[in-house]
Amino acid sequence: MGQDMVIGSLYIRGNAPIKQVADTIQWVEDNFEEEDWEDFADDRGILLPEEEDYSKQLKQNILGWLKTFGDCLDSRETVVFTFGNTCLYLSGGMSFGDSPTDASDYLYLAYELPESIQKMMGIVDGLDAMDYLMDEYENKLPDKLKQDIKDWNIARRI
Repeated sequence: MGQDMVIGSLYIRGNAPIKQVADTIQWVEDNFEEEDWEDFADDRGILLPEEEDYSKQLKQNILGWLKTFGDCLDSRETVVFTFGNTCLYLSGGMSFGDSPTDASDYLYLAYELPESIQKMMGIVDGLDAMDYLMDEYENKLPDKLKQDIKDWNIARRI
Protein backbone atom coordinates (compact mmCIF):
# COMPACT_ATOMS: atom_id res chain seq x y z
CA MET A 1 0.00 0.00 0.00
CA GLY A 2 1.44 3.37 -0.97
CA GLN A 3 0.67 6.97 -0.55
CA ASP A 4 0.59 9.85 -2.98
CA MET A 5 0.34 13.61 -2.85
CA VAL A 6 -2.81 14.64 -4.70
CA ILE A 7 -3.58 18.26 -5.51
CA GLY A 8 -6.66 19.55 -7.31
CA SER A 9 -6.27 22.88 -9.08
CA LEU A 10 -8.64 25.24 -10.81
CA TYR A 11 -8.06 28.56 -12.58
CA ILE A 12 -10.90 31.09 -12.66
CA ARG A 13 -10.48 34.35 -14.55
CA GLY A 14 -12.41 37.35 -13.27
CA ASN A 15 -12.45 39.89 -10.49
CA ALA A 16 -15.00 38.11 -8.28
CA PRO A 17 -14.81 34.32 -8.81
CA ILE A 18 -17.11 33.39 -5.92
CA LYS A 19 -19.76 35.79 -7.26
CA GLN A 20 -19.28 34.46 -10.80
CA VAL A 21 -19.93 30.93 -9.57
CA ALA A 22 -22.98 32.06 -7.56
CA ASP A 23 -24.36 33.94 -10.60
CA THR A 24 -23.84 30.86 -12.78
CA ILE A 25 -25.65 28.65 -10.27
CA GLN A 26 -28.57 31.10 -10.32
CA TRP A 27 -28.55 31.05 -14.15
CA VAL A 28 -28.61 27.24 -14.17
CA GLU A 29 -31.51 27.27 -11.71
CA ASP A 30 -33.46 29.66 -13.95
CA ASN A 31 -32.53 28.03 -17.30
CA PHE A 32 -32.10 24.34 -16.52
CA GLU A 33 -32.09 22.00 -19.53
CA GLU A 34 -31.81 18.35 -18.52
CA GLU A 35 -30.11 17.25 -21.76
CA ASP A 36 -27.19 19.59 -20.95
CA TRP A 37 -26.53 17.76 -17.69
CA GLU A 38 -27.35 14.06 -18.10
CA ASP A 39 -23.87 13.02 -19.26
CA PHE A 40 -22.14 15.06 -16.58
CA ALA A 41 -24.42 13.62 -13.87
CA ASP A 42 -24.04 10.06 -15.12
CA ASP A 43 -20.24 10.26 -15.43
CA ARG A 44 -19.82 11.83 -11.97
CA GLY A 45 -22.04 9.44 -10.07
CA ILE A 46 -24.62 12.13 -9.35
CA LEU A 47 -27.84 10.35 -8.60
CA LEU A 48 -30.01 10.05 -11.69
CA PRO A 49 -33.59 9.88 -10.49
CA GLU A 50 -36.30 7.47 -11.53
CA GLU A 51 -38.79 8.38 -14.26
CA GLU A 52 -41.22 10.14 -11.95
CA ASP A 53 -40.27 13.84 -11.61
CA TYR A 54 -37.02 13.09 -13.48
CA SER A 55 -36.29 16.65 -14.63
CA LYS A 56 -37.08 18.20 -11.25
CA GLN A 57 -34.91 15.70 -9.35
CA LEU A 58 -32.02 15.97 -11.81
CA LYS A 59 -32.13 19.76 -11.47
CA GLN A 60 -32.05 19.53 -7.66
CA ASN A 61 -29.14 17.07 -7.76
CA ILE A 62 -27.10 19.21 -10.20
CA LEU A 63 -27.81 22.41 -8.24
CA GLY A 64 -26.72 20.63 -5.05
CA TRP A 65 -23.47 19.60 -6.72
CA LEU A 66 -22.86 23.15 -8.03
CA LYS A 67 -23.59 24.73 -4.62
CA THR A 68 -21.18 22.34 -2.91
CA PHE A 69 -18.59 23.20 -5.57
CA GLY A 70 -19.14 26.92 -4.85
CA ASP A 71 -18.76 26.27 -1.11
CA CYS A 72 -15.47 24.44 -1.75
CA LEU A 73 -13.95 27.56 -3.30
CA ASP A 74 -14.44 29.39 -0.01
CA SER A 75 -13.66 26.52 2.37
CA ARG A 76 -10.72 25.97 4.68
CA GLU A 77 -9.76 22.99 2.49
CA THR A 78 -8.92 25.37 -0.36
CA VAL A 79 -6.20 27.96 -0.77
CA VAL A 80 -6.38 30.69 -3.42
CA PHE A 81 -3.62 32.62 -5.16
CA THR A 82 -4.56 35.71 -7.17
CA PHE A 83 -2.56 36.81 -10.22
CA GLY A 84 -4.10 39.95 -11.70
CA ASN A 85 -7.64 38.93 -12.57
CA THR A 86 -6.96 35.17 -12.46
CA CYS A 87 -7.38 33.08 -9.31
CA LEU A 88 -5.72 29.71 -8.80
CA TYR A 89 -7.57 27.47 -6.33
CA LEU A 90 -5.67 24.53 -4.82
CA SER A 91 -6.72 21.76 -2.47
CA GLY A 92 -5.19 18.42 -1.65
CA GLY A 93 -2.89 16.46 0.56
CA MET A 94 -1.68 12.94 1.18
CA SER A 95 -3.78 10.21 -0.38
CA PHE A 96 -3.83 6.54 0.47
CA GLY A 97 -5.94 5.58 -2.54
CA ASP A 98 -8.76 7.95 -1.67
CA SER A 99 -9.28 11.66 -2.14
CA PRO A 100 -7.45 13.85 0.39
CA THR A 101 -10.21 16.49 0.48
CA ASP A 102 -13.70 16.88 -0.92
CA ALA A 103 -12.62 20.22 -2.37
CA SER A 104 -9.85 18.61 -4.47
CA ASP A 105 -12.45 16.38 -6.14
CA TYR A 106 -14.69 19.32 -6.95
CA LEU A 107 -11.81 21.39 -8.33
CA TYR A 108 -10.78 18.53 -10.59
CA LEU A 109 -14.33 17.82 -11.78
CA ALA A 110 -15.06 21.48 -12.56
CA TYR A 111 -13.10 21.04 -15.80
CA GLU A 112 -15.72 18.49 -16.87
CA LEU A 113 -18.70 20.80 -16.46
CA PRO A 114 -20.48 21.68 -19.71
CA GLU A 115 -18.29 24.13 -21.64
CA SER A 116 -20.89 26.90 -21.57
CA ILE A 117 -21.02 26.69 -17.76
CA GLN A 118 -17.22 26.78 -17.52
CA LYS A 119 -17.19 29.95 -19.61
CA MET A 120 -19.85 31.61 -17.44
CA MET A 121 -17.87 30.80 -14.29
CA GLY A 122 -14.64 32.03 -15.88
CA ILE A 123 -12.92 28.64 -15.63
CA VAL A 124 -9.85 28.49 -17.85
CA ASP A 125 -7.42 25.68 -18.59
CA GLY A 126 -4.26 25.91 -16.52
CA LEU A 127 -2.02 26.13 -19.58
CA ASP A 128 -4.15 28.95 -21.03
CA ALA A 129 -3.93 30.74 -17.69
CA MET A 130 -0.12 30.48 -17.72
CA ASP A 131 0.03 31.87 -21.27
CA TYR A 132 -2.22 34.76 -20.24
CA LEU A 133 -0.16 35.54 -17.14
CA MET A 134 3.05 35.45 -19.15
CA ASP A 135 1.62 37.87 -21.72
CA GLU A 136 0.14 40.16 -19.08
CA TYR A 137 3.03 40.29 -16.61
CA GLU A 138 6.14 39.48 -18.64
CA ASN A 139 7.72 42.88 -17.99
CA LYS A 140 7.20 42.53 -14.23
CA LEU A 141 8.64 39.02 -13.79
CA PRO A 142 12.23 38.28 -12.76
CA ASP A 143 14.39 37.19 -15.69
CA LYS A 144 15.00 33.69 -14.29
CA LEU A 145 11.26 33.07 -13.85
CA LYS A 146 10.55 34.35 -17.39
CA GLN A 147 13.12 31.94 -18.81
CA ASP A 148 11.75 29.02 -16.76
CA ILE A 149 8.23 29.72 -18.05
CA LYS A 150 9.44 29.98 -21.65
CA ASP A 151 11.35 26.69 -21.30
CA TRP A 152 8.29 25.05 -19.78
CA ASN A 153 6.06 26.33 -22.61
CA ILE A 154 8.48 24.96 -25.23
CA ALA A 155 8.64 21.59 -23.46
CA ARG A 156 4.85 21.24 -23.17
CA ARG A 157 4.39 21.86 -26.91
CA ILE A 158 6.79 19.06 -27.96
